[in-house]
Amino acid sequence: MQITPRNEPISRTIEDPLLSWMQRYRRNLHRIPELGFDLPRTHAYVRSTLESLGYTVEVVARSGIVAVRQGIQAGAVAFRADMDALSIQESARVGMSRHNGAMHACGHDGHMAALLGLARVMASRERPQKSVVFIFQPAEETAGGAEAIIHAGVLKRYHIEAIYGMHLYPGLAEETIGVREGILMGQDGEFDVQLTGRSSHGAQPHLGVDALAAGAELLTRYRTLPETILPHAREGVLNVGTIHGGEARNVVGGSARLSGMLRSFDEENFDALVEGMHAIDRDVEARHGVHIDSTIRRLFPPVVNDSELYRTLIDTVDMSAIVHPEPLLLAEDFAYYQQRIPGLFFLLGTKNDEEGLHAPLHSPAFDFNERVLLRAVEVFLRLARAHGV
Repeated sequence: MQITPRNEPISRTIEDPLLSWMQRYRRNLHRIPELGFDLPRTHAYVRSTLESLGYTVEVVARSGIVAVRQGIQAGAVAFRADMDALSIQESARVGMSRHNGAMHACGHDGHMAALLGLARVMASRERPQKSVVFIFQPAEETAGGAEAIIHAGVLKRYHIEAIYGMHLYPGLAEETIGVREGILMGQDGEFDVQLTGRSSHGAQPHLGVDALAAGAELLTRYRTLPETILPHAREGVLNVGTIHGGEARNVVGGSARLSGMLRSFDEENFDALVEGMHAIDRDVEARHGVHIDSTIRRLFPPVVNDSELYRTLIDTVDMSAIVHPEPLLLAEDFAYYQQRIPGLFFLLGTKNDEEGLHAPLHSPAFDFNERVLLRAVEVFLRLARAHGV
């Protein structure tokens, strides 16, 4: 297959049989959504597909898969797809999942299909100068499967010099490529807060310590924290997602629990949010008489695109297809790869209002037109060629 010059439309550069092939594989993967590292059917399907294409695969990180198109010279470029789904009940509009309570609502079925498409194209080409490594990673949505891939020694064992990743994104027009040099996505964290007061009869509140009232104040003050302490409110977010407590309508609540998430674009702002939460906790404890025990967990670091790889993408892809979105406070464990080696992550637009394809990620109605997978494969091929593959 030939790659056309960068100023020619990408949609004309790959023959329709590849699209039909990827459509079939995407839909088959969509029917079997699985969670975290527990991906037996997904793993078996991806592995058998790669083996049918002539690849020898390595199993890593419990359910992850690595396949290699061996090059002539030392060094390799890697492309990564995530494999896991979400604990979401799919809407009837999409209606392909065969697992109740699980759905590929974040496009990982498309990510896998696109990477399989790239593997199919590479398998039919002459031996490349450098190796191409295909990484199918579990547990992006939960436990940070990227770390497990790294700890398995994949980056060192295959002498990977650069890594690329892609995410389908309904916030951009269909087939648009969204990319930025530097920060693209935020640092991720989550928290659990336990408030302990003292129960009493609701008609005698002076005999109790109301944990529910204290929890309500925490909720309000947490949510306004970014705009009060950060230089710019859009540089961070703090969301309380759950609040539970109380025993009965006529009882002063003796305990309450809150949980939520926080995001920022850098560690300094993240630290400021954490310190701000602790300061609010101490103040609420003093004024309400409750005891507050909070646990804050740092999860994925920010996604920071390598400058040289960013220029590689800009130099190899038609500029009319590229947009530069503002950094997003979404999170991605692809960031762990970028902490070890140069990496670049880009967004591939799926929004198509005419076809009703605009539901956000993690929505039970998220869907996309599979023709965008051709764009993904084409971009991957151009990047591979830029690295001497």
